[in-house]
Amino acid sequence: MPPKGKAAPKAKETDTQAKPAALQPPKSVDERSLDRYYQGRPYARVSDTAGISALSPADRTAWASSKLLGTTARNNGRSGLSNKAQKELWRHVNEASLPLRTLPRPSASSPSPWGRDKSGRPIGDYSFDEFRQRTEKRVRLTALEVAHHAFLAKRDNDAVQVTPDDVQVERQRRADIAVLRMELYGQRTGGAYAQDPNWDDVVPIALDEPEGALAAIAYPDAYAEAISYLRAVMTKPEYSTRCLRLTEHVISLNPAHYTVWLYRFSIVNALQLPVQAEMEWLNEVALENLKNYQIWHHRFLLAEYYYPQIAGSPDEVTAFARSEMAFLATILSEDTKNYHVWSYRQYLVRKLGFWVDDERKSMEAFIQQDVRNNSAWSHRFFLVFSDPNHSSNRSQTGTDKDRDGGKPASLEATLGELNISHDPEVPAAIVDREIAYAQEQILRAPQNESPWNYLRGVLIKGGRPLASMEEFAQQFVSGIGSNGSEETVNSTHAMDMLAAAYEEKGDKAQAGVYLQRLAEKWDPIRAGYWQYRKQQLAQ
Repeated sequence: MPPKGKAAPKAKETDTQAKPAALQPPKSVDERSLDRYYQGRPYARVSDTAGISALSPADRTAWASSKLLGTTARNNGRSGLSNKAQKELWRHVNEASLPLRTLPRPSASSPSPWGRDKSGRPIGDYSFDEFRQRTEKRVRLTALEVAHHAFLAKRDNDAVQVTPDDVQVERQRRADIAVLRMELYGQRTGGAYAQDPNWDDVVPIALDEPEGALAAIAYPDAYAEAISYLRAVMTKPEYSTRCLRLTEHVISLNPAHYTVWLYRFSIVNALQLPVQAEMEWLNEVALENLKNYQIWHHRFLLAEYYYPQIAGSPDEVTAFARSEMAFLATILSEDTKNYHVWSYRQYLVRKLGFWVDDERKSMEAFIQQDVRNNSAWSHRFFLVFSDPNHSSNRSQTGTDKDRDGGKPASLEATLGELNISHDPEVPAAIVDREIAYAQEQILRAPQNESPWNYLRGVLIKGGRPLASMEEFAQQFVSGIGSNGSEETVNSTHAMDMLAAAYEEKGDKAQAGVYLQRLAEKWDPIRAGYWQYRKQQLAQ
C-alpha cells in the first residue's frame, strides 16, 4: 500500500478581527476614569463595544480567566475550582499578564460621582487643568480652615496671647476662605465684619422681612451685613471706637440714614472724643453729599456739645466761628443756595455771637456774585436787624433754649421766625445804609424781586413810610394809566411798591390803576392776585 500522505497542517489560529482604530486620549475627568478602568481589564473595551464574539479564541480564554480571577478576588481567594483548574487558571493569567487588581467601573448615572460645581456643571466634564485647579483650591481651603480653627483655639486659650499680627493674618485668612467658598461652592460666608476677628463677639441682627412681603427691600450684601451689626451694637448699646468705625462705614453706604447719625453722636459724647477731629471727618462727608440734611444736624449737635467747652475763652470761640465760616464758604462755592448751610450759618452767628462786619461783607460778596441769591439777602437782613448790639433782639449768645426750656432738639428749633416788624432801637444810620444798599442793587437788576423785598423790610424795620420811596420807584415806570402804547415799565416790582405807596397815602384810585395794569398787561400770570389786591382797596 502506498504510504499515507501527511495530513495537511492545520492553519495557525489567526486573529481574523480587524485591528481596532487608534484610541483617542481622554480629555475629561470622566473619560480618564473610564480609561483607567479599561487599562485594568484589557478585553473589556472590545467586549463592551462589539461583544465577546469579537474576541479571538485566545483572547476569549484570557477574558474568561480575568472573570474567574475577579470572582476569586471578590471571594477572598476562594474560587471553588479544583487544584488542577486553579493551576490552569493561573497559567493563563501569567501568560496573558492580566492585572491582579482592577478599579471598579465608573458609574454611568447622572450626575457624575464627582458631583457638580456651583453653576451646575458636572465636575466629570472638567478638563484635566480645570480639575487640577479645583483640587488645588479645595486643598488650600482645607488648609485655611484648619488654620482658622487653630486661631480660634488659641484665642480661647487664656494662657496664650493673641497678637495684633495674628488678628491681621486671621482677617486675611477669612477673606481668602470666603473667596474660595464662593468660587468652589457659590457659598457666601459673610462680608467684612464676619471676616474680622474683632467682631466675633457680636451676633448680628438681620432684618427679618415677613414671608411674602409685598415690597421687600433688596439691600446690597455689604449694606445688609453692616446694618445687621449696627442693630446688634445699638441694642446693647455699645459705645466704642469700633462702633464709631462701623457708623462711618454705614454712613458711607447710606448718608441719609438718620438713626446712624444719632448713634454716632452718642458715641462721640460717651467717649468724649475731640470735636475738631470729628469736624474734619464731617467736612469730607459734607463735600461729597451737599444736599444731605443729616450732616448738618450732626454738625449742629457737635457745636452744641463743643460750645460749653470753649465758652469761657473768647479767642477759642472766635477761632471756632472763623473755621466754621471758612468751611461754609467752601460748601457755598459749590451750592450757593443750600438751605441747610444757610440755616446752620444763621444758627452759628446767634450761638457764637458772630455779629461782625466781616460776616455782613461776605454777604455783599455773595450778592455781588448773584444779585438774585435770596438766601444771601435773607441772611444779611438777619445779621443787620437781629444784632443785639443795635436792635431790640435780646437773645443771649450761646444760651438759646427751646420753648420747653431745654436744649434745642434740632437746628430748625434754634432759628425761630424772622421778625420784620418795626424796631425803634435800630439806629437811623443803619436804616439809611441798608436803604442805599438795596437801591444800589435794584439799579443792577430792576426786575429782580429780592432787593425790592429787602427794601420793604428795611423800611418797615426803620419805621419809614413806603411813600418815601415813591421818587426812587418812579424812575422805573412811566405813563401808567394813559394810552397803553405810552406806558413804559422796567420793573413790575416798582409798580407794586408804588401801588402800596399810593394806598398808604390814601390815593386808592391811583393804587387801583397800577394794580389793574399789572393784572391786564404787565403781570397777567398773577392777575388773580392783583385783582384781589385791588378788591382789598375798597375795604
